[in-house]
Amino acid sequence: MKGAKANMTRDEFYAILQNSQRPVLVEFWAPWCKPCKVMAPGLKRVGDKYADRVELIKLNADESVVVAKEFRVMGIPTLIAEHSGKEIFRKVGAQSDEALEAIFEGAHRFEAPKMTLQPVERWFRFLSGAALTAFGIARGPSWMLVLLIVLRACDRVCSFTASLFFITS
Repeated sequence: MKGAKANMTRDEFYAILQNSQRPVLVEFWAPWCKPCKVMAPGLKRVGDKYADRVELIKLNADESVVVAKEFRVMGIPTLIAEHSGKEIFRKVGAQSDEALEAIFEGAHRFEAPKMTLQPVERWFRFLSGAALTAFGIARGPSWMLVLLIVLRACDRVCSFTASLFFITS
């Protein structure tokens, strides 16, 4: 990646965040992380395209544990956009090429990216929600609360799975 920076000390990292004239997009990743590996080619393509507008820093979360804790990184891959030491937005999980494009464009404009759901993801969410709601209504009101909790957990897993589908297809 021509514009990406990696393998730096904590002080070098914070100096870049404070002094960069451009917005900085930080990717927290790890070599064992499958979603990171899946997202890497798209991140390279989009990162190269925006190299003159957005500075990309790739930090190995295993080697930069202190920085990851300071940024409250709970999962990888995590993308955090910063400018002048202030967080603009963050995205957690593997992102499709279209989502990466929106993320870089959002960082360039100093605003959260405008992203929409893919049609397959919309249908999957709708059908799983409809099926769980019908089951909950049939089983009674006490099941509705349990199903709402399960639906929320399923939504997070399904979003991640759908993003992997769109990245690999």
